[in-house]
Amino acid sequence: MDRFLKKMIFAIPSIKKRFDKVSNERLGYKTYIIDQLDKMHEDIVMSLWNPNHVRKQWVCLRPFITATVEATGDVCLCCNNWLKQTNHGSFYAGNIFTDSIDKIWNSDNAKKLRYSVSQGNFEYCNGTCVHLQDPHKTPEIMIPREKFKPNFNSWQDCQQNILPARLEVKIDSTCNLHCIMCRNNVINNADKNEKINYILENFVRPNLKDCKILNFDGNGEFLASKPYLRFLKSISKQQFPSLILALRTNGQLFTPKKWNELFNLKGMDIYLEVSIDAASKDVYEKIRRGGKWETISRNMEYISTLRTSGSIKNLKLNYVMLKNNFHQMEKYIDLARKWHADYVHFLRLFSCGTFSPEEFSAQDVFSLNNPLRLEAIKIIKKILNETSDILITVEGLADLT
Repeated sequence: MDRFLKKMIFAIPSIKKRFDKVSNERLGYKTYIIDQLDKMHEDIVMSLWNPNHVRKQWVCLRPFITATVEATGDVCLCCNNWLKQTNHGSFYAGNIFTDSIDKIWNSDNAKKLRYSVSQGNFEYCNGTCVHLQDPHKTPEIMIPREKFKPNFNSWQDCQQNILPARLEVKIDSTCNLHCIMCRNNVINNADKNEKINYILENFVRPNLKDCKILNFDGNGEFLASKPYLRFLKSISKQQFPSLILALRTNGQLFTPKKWNELFNLKGMDIYLEVSIDAASKDVYEKIRRGGKWETISRNMEYISTLRTSGSIKNLKLNYVMLKNNFHQMEKYIDLARKWHADYVHFLRLFSCGTFSPEEFSAQDVFSLNNPLRLEAIKIIKKILNETSDILITVEGLADLT
């Protein structure tokens, strides 16, 4: 391996000095410092990128409009799952406990990411991004190069004077369920409420003056989070007349009584995502541990009435594709129609979660070595080809062959 690496590195004189530093700072046998390899990658990637690549036709707007804050205070300008990983985590722009909002929004990493996507290079992105996989399906995010007006000479030019138009909040993993792809136990972060409230009051609220979309996303259940509910009860249409509120839920707590507690949100544009991952009682209760099929069915009927009345402006259903449930994907589309959903988002399994490596390989039906791969691909292709009344997106599948 060393011989091959040296041959490859010395063939590229511009990074020989980088290699010398890396090879002199080994952490162990045949182990190299990831940060140095990242820097090496950044130094050469633009000169090696194929200028005729299809991605050169597009510019992604997310780093110009989005800030995602995590429980650690780390902030990235996209979804952290869609950015490359370093030994410090994702490609973060900064941390709210050590940096000001303005410094984070225009940090070196923030400007480098903007420059990369503005040039069609996407070297800080990975192949799981749903926007990169099919740019035509998200025209609000991916725009043709000829429509992108700013012309930057370098990454240092990518300063943004307006704070992010889209805030994504992933700071409370409190949840009433413990789904098999996520966790083994129900999580209650009551002991972290003070820290969560600090982030909401010192990062989220000050940003709302320029914010167009506020997204409570992903890591837990917003209806089980006391800090989230406290914050949501403090905003209104009168305060933020143009703000879109995007909420993700597992639906188990989404009852008329619970939703009516948030009466102050009346009149706001609500975009709701519900993660269900099944189309029958037996499959649902095996995957969404702690949930009841009768409850989600009843609550989805209520949510459906909110959608048809216009109280909810957009309804999206999420579905993580597993060995346990991939055979129900077509039936799920039927349920989406019944519940008046606008959008179904299928996601490939990303991490082991509660699975051992062997279980993960078996559950990830799109793995190259999984015997169910061809069957799963056939089903998702059929859904994509035959569904025209509901928007279908697929995350994590760059190649359906």
